[in-house]
Amino acid sequence: MKQALKSMRVQVGPVGLADIGEDRARLSRTVLAALGLNEGDAVQLLGDDQSMLLRAYAAGAEDDGLNLVRLDGIQRRKLAVDVGATVVVGRYSSPVAERVRLVAIGDLADISLPLDEIRSALAERPVVVGDSVRVTPSRKTFDAQVNLLGLTLAGVTGSVADAHGVLLRVADTTPAGVVTVDDATQIEVRHAAAADDDAGQA
Repeated sequence: MKQALKSMRVQVGPVGLADIGEDRARLSRTVLAALGLNEGDAVQLLGDDQSMLLRAYAAGAEDDGLNLVRLDGIQRRKLAVDVGATVVVGRYSSPVAERVRLVAIGDLADISLPLDEIRSALAERPVVVGDSVRVTPSRKTFDAQVNLLGLTLAGVTGSVADAHGVLLRVADTTPAGVVTVDDATQIEVRHAAAADDDAGQA
């Protein structure tokens, strides 16, 4: 069995509309196989002077056989590369966080945000202090009945998504540095105002 490479140099291509603004790198299946990566694994991309961490996902079949990574405009600017340039992409193993402390930006009073949803959003990518993630509350189910003159004509069951997400900023992690979040990670969420009060009293 051929041993997986730790890193390789690949060409940069543009992403599709669905990937713009997402923290993912679309790698050809050729590159995924060469590096021994599964979808969702953390990868480090190195430009000439800059680096960044993303999650690896498979590109479309049209990229099979190519040494290619697809990045959006923001990612390319961070790496200071253009479409057609090359970057080094490699496997990255970050430690699992024992604890992640988050600061909520905005008003949490009227939003029910289960901890599992926050954990799922954080688990989609490596995180480090200063990162921000937007978490949207899950779809809420409802039951309604249509009545006319006291007679029930129909029952309606459906769901609606809350349009307002909550912006969370990573304030502290144990251990420090770039970490990943799993089911055992302890997650603490505080409001920005409370965090500022604690800082003022320190």
